[in-house]
Amino acid sequence: MAEEKKYILYEYLSYFWKRKWLFVIIPLATAVLIAAAVYILKPDSRGYTAEGTVFTGSVNQKELTDPDIIEAKYQDVKGLSILVPERDKVKFKVKAKSQTEAEKVLDQVRNQYFSDLKKNAQLRIDLTTRQFESLQKRMETLDSNLALYEKRLAASDDTYDQEGYRELIGKSMDERYRASERADKKEGDIALFSNPEILPAEVHKAKTYIPESLAIGIILGLILAVALLALMKYLSDARRFYKEKGSFLD
Repeated sequence: MAEEKKYILYEYLSYFWKRKWLFVIIPLATAVLIAAAVYILKPDSRGYTAEGTVFTGSVNQKELTDPDIIEAKYQDVKGLSILVPERDKVKFKVKAKSQTEAEKVLDQVRNQYFSDLKKNAQLRIDLTTRQFESLQKRMETLDSNLALYEKRLAASDDTYDQEGYRELIGKSMDERYRASERADKKEGDIALFSNPEILPAEVHKAKTYIPESLAIGIILGLILAVALLALMKYLSDARRFYKEKGSFLD
């Protein structure tokens, strides 16, 4: 039984060897077909992808940091996708047929978005500055009132008036303390405010998946070649067997 199996294996190997050209043609044909199918079915695997990130800084307005809202604003831009990889960064990706087109569209979108960020940033700085200046003026007024109340308190001999001035002094000091705290916070917000910034962009050719497709095609082609030759060998042996018995249908 072992000897018969050995001869059968030899016959198959010999049969395969005589038709070894099929191990070249079939895998190559399969690889080309699969690569062509991937190329046709995945149009995003062609062209170029431009990627650029914008640092939003201290701007945290949802309309300028939520990827869904931003993408809705630029929904007419073909091939654009938007990601927020970090809390203070917005990443733009543009897919186009040529490198020039990808760079052009990316620059247009990023510049428009950056302009919106700068407007919002300047608005926040202006509002915070006005609030800080208003608090400073209020503290100056309170300082003047305190000086006046203390002067009148020192000059008054009336107990009732003295109590009134002491109460006014206490309230004014409390209000000035709160105003000073708020002013310090506003001043810190202005000093620590981070302005938006456009970070360097990069452009690269889209992944084609051609090497992977060719590799898969070659492997499948080899399997197909083995299966096809095995079937051909089986049919050839069967035909010869029935022909020798005289019962072949041909």
